[in-house]
Amino acid sequence: MIVKNRSSSKSSVYSDEKENQEEFLKLKEDLDDEDRDKLKEKEETEPKWMNGRIRNLSKADLNLAIKFFNQLEVLIKMLLVYLVYLCIGALAFSHMESDAENKRCQKATDNAALSKNDFTTKYFYIFGLNLKFCRGIDEYVEAQSDEYLETNQKIMSFFYKWRISNCSRELEAPIWDAVQKETPEFINQYVKVWKKVSELKLAEDFDHEILIVSGKTMRKVIQRTAQFGINNFLALKTDCTDNWSFHSSFFFAGTVATTIGYGSITPKTDEGKAFCIVFTIIGIPFFAFMVNRISDLIMELLKFLKRTLNFGKLVLHLTYIGGGFFAFILVPAKIFMSIEGWSALEAVYFIIVSLTTIGFGDYSPRMDPPIELAYSKRNETACLFELINPIPSRNLNNQTGLTVSCDKDKWSDALQNSYNIYRVAVFLWILIGLSWIGGVSAKIAHDKNLVHRCLGKMLYTVEI
Repeated sequence: MIVKNRSSSKSSVYSDEKENQEEFLKLKEDLDDEDRDKLKEKEETEPKWMNGRIRNLSKADLNLAIKFFNQLEVLIKMLLVYLVYLCIGALAFSHMESDAENKRCQKATDNAALSKNDFTTKYFYIFGLNLKFCRGIDEYVEAQSDEYLETNQKIMSFFYKWRISNCSRELEAPIWDAVQKETPEFINQYVKVWKKVSELKLAEDFDHEILIVSGKTMRKVIQRTAQFGINNFLALKTDCTDNWSFHSSFFFAGTVATTIGYGSITPKTDEGKAFCIVFTIIGIPFFAFMVNRISDLIMELLKFLKRTLNFGKLVLHLTYIGGGFFAFILVPAKIFMSIEGWSALEAVYFIIVSLTTIGFGDYSPRMDPPIELAYSKRNETACLFELINPIPSRNLNNQTGLTVSCDKDKWSDALQNSYNIYRVAVFLWILIGLSWIGGVSAKIAHDKNLVHRCLGKMLYTVEI
């Protein structure tokens, strides 16, 4: 009796299980068409390389993701603060240094113009042209009638006074100052008489002037010419620059705060140097702290990817390093070769020197567009020639008093702005590239066996 009850209970359990299986199969077959379509669409849109690699996120994964995005939010805020800090520094540097730069250029231009006039006057007396002019006065007076001399007695008195001194240099300036105090009509008449006297004895231009000079005089002229030309030419070339625009100042502030410091431009004023000290003391620690946070963020991202994707740690590390090498070294090298005109070696050399914050300064992003693209080019040869030419140039810049050959190179505003943006982009590349380098260093420090594993895998591949 007991056995019979047991067999009947077993049969009932079996029937219950069978009913449950049938019910489960029925429910599975009763899936809505809409759900099936969604599932099919998800399978089609999922990348093949990731098929089967994504697993369901656990609570730990979600917490890791939340931590990552919280750190990312903080980092974005820090980056914005850093960029605002750099903008403030750029405005300060531009204000303090650009004004001083303009004053230095104006001073160099004025000195060159004054030296040019003085240099021309020295030529006039060194070569004895003043004596020729004195003989011209004698001939002019002899050719004029008594009536003319009586009518223009005041004008001729200045010439008589200078003739008595044998046309000495000491009396030239006082006589000309006295003439300038007269009326404009009198000055114009005086200049006309001066030109007529010059035409009697002096050549039309200095190139056709016949000179008789001693070797001593010639050596003196050569020395004065070389000294004058080199001093004024170098002063114009070094002092008349546009290095402290806002974009250039922003790039300078960025390279200072990242400890690179190419040295292509440096503060010249005491105010700029003092501000640079304060700016550096605050900027460098903030930058180091921010790079450290970026490295921590990269670590969290790799941890999250490792937990959510079925990838090994070594694959993730190699992907990070290889992708960064492509994005921050290979691509920028090609861009620098195109814009800067560097060779591949020079471009990679500049990149490594920059991303390691060595910053020798022998290579740095250009401050101005290529000279070939300028619509007004400074002719340095013609500028130097005009500086040492004793005859005043006929093609003068009224603002500088020098020949237009000495004017600065000029580019269109659109081209100038594009290269300003280029320098800012170079700094942003440096900023992100340094963060990538920091992430690589952090990973190496965190996983001491990473290098050995990478090298071992590379050697194993080579052996095969």
